[in-house]
Amino acid sequence: FQKLLQTRAVSPGESHRLTCTASGFTFSNYTMVWVRQAPGKGLDGYSDASKTLIPWILKVKAVLFPSANMVYLTLSNLKPEDSAVYYCAR
Repeated sequence: FQKLLQTRAVSPGESHRLTCTASGFTFSNYTMVWVRQAPGKGLDGYSDASKTLIPWILKVKAVLFPSANMVYLTLSNLKPEDSAVYYCAR
């Protein structure tokens, strides 16, 4: 199941928080991964567990709330090139 939500536009230099919720499994039993895809580009991923070094790692803070089956992704100091569709996955 996939649910995509369009969030508000963010100006350069601002921060923004994305929320991922799910049901049918417990977040704490899995490594949650965030993936983004910019228009016309391939997938670019961030894993909170592996701290994979990717171009946007320094913008990212992921916070997991297992009891609520929710994870937040906070992106800071955003630039126009951060425009993308962001997905969470397990």
